[in-house]
Amino acid sequence: KLLNNNNPYWNFSFLQEVEEKYGFKASYFFLPKGIKHADAYYELEENRLVNLYNELIVNGHEIGLHGTVGSSVSLEKMKSDYNRISRVVPQKVLGMRQHRLNYIHPYTLIYQSETGLSYDNTLGFAAHEGFRNSYCLPFKLYHFEKDKIIDIWEFPLNVMDITLFAYRKYKYDDAIKNIKIIVDEIKKMHGIFTLLWHNSFFDNIEYPGITEFYLKLLGIIKKENPASILFNDLLKKE
Repeated sequence: KLLNNNNPYWNFSFLQEVEEKYGFKASYFFLPKGIKHADAYYELEENRLVNLYNELIVNGHEIGLHGTVGSSVSLEKMKSDYNRISRVVPQKVLGMRQHRLNYIHPYTLIYQSETGLSYDNTLGFAAHEGFRNSYCLPFKLYHFEKDKIIDIWEFPLNVMDITLFAYRKYKYDDAIKNIKIIVDEIKKMHGIFTLLWHNSFFDNIEYPGITEFYLKLLGIIKKENPASILFNDLLKKE
């Protein structure tokens, strides 16, 4: 498809149309270049992306940083990633999710806090859906060595596309069943449900019917009558 100038990953119009249809707003995390074949292949400063940032914000979405592999273990790299995205995004970048869910406690959060970020959405399991911290509300983690709370909000991550089909190898019906168990538990606690879905995870050759599954999943979530709240807006409520 690339030979025909048809980039299957450039599907942001489709994503926004779907989000508008179901009444959801989304947080889009953009990954800078870093380690070859581990981080991004594109440049954050490309004109097509700068135009996209503006489009997403105008349509009511938010933009966050998808921290490179090296940023989870390096304050210098964390600040470099943040400065790069801050120069090209026309709104203050308040939060992030670490690439590949890389996280070293407590240092990754400390680096985020010292960089000036306000929230993180990394703490979910890559290999299993559910509650990595046994909690479904925003919380702050503890720095045991310093005997103090780390000043950055953690918004739990519950479900990731790769988890369902690459790690767990669910059939579509089983994926729906297990997600509904999580959603029902969160409803009991009046918590937040976070779904991570990559723009690159719509390969109907590798996963026949994956687009239809995604639409069905959003419909099921919508029937639960949730409030669609951006991470930036959650910060205002805390």
